[in-house]
Amino acid sequence: MEQVSIVYPMPNDHQNEIDRVNKACYDNCADIWDRFPFPEAIPKFVQKYYTPNLGNNVLDVGSGTGILAKWLLDQGFNVLCLDPSSEMVRRCQEKGLRTQQGSLQDYRSKDQFGMIFAILSLIHIPKTAFSSQIKKLADSLSPGGILFLAMLEGQGEGFFEGQKYPRFLSFYSTDEVKEKIKPFFMQMDYHYAKAGGIGYMLFVLKKP
Repeated sequence: MEQVSIVYPMPNDHQNEIDRVNKACYDNCADIWDRFPFPEAIPKFVQKYYTPNLGNNVLDVGSGTGILAKWLLDQGFNVLCLDPSSEMVRRCQEKGLRTQQGSLQDYRSKDQFGMIFAILSLIHIPKTAFSSQIKKLADSLSPGGILFLAMLEGQGEGFFEGQKYPRFLSFYSTDEVKEKIKPFFMQMDYHYAKAGGIGYMLFVLKKP
């Protein structure tokens, strides 16, 4: 991920503006994120924590170009990709993935999943909405289901410069994430990586 600097703070009509700005970025710059996230940690954690009794239904929130979802499909999982970017959805469909265009906030379904992946997707929601979206993910998991949650380390939130287009980003400390997920999940594992001066936190969480 590129270095970022703040452009302007969150407006009052924040969600519509966040959706508009982020969609423009991902529609036009999809190649930047065309890579497998946490390539060593995620396969290891899936092997360690997935059990067949969870079933094979998986939700990938903010699926991007679908590289992670395609890997999951190849492992035998029934994957649903959720992404608000039309370009990201197109790339997922090219890989033969089942897709739904939209944000987590807009997602409505009674489907239950054994695993959910939210890899650097909840970084695009305001911090005041984080707990409600974590609860939505918990509600969408089967009992004992696993959430893979990746967040950016840091402080603050707002619209930040990118290579060509700004994006809305929220930053958290490890303790801040742990406190917010505590009512809904047990932490099973943790992986930390740093690239380009930015810390990436991957939490493996289990629904009780």
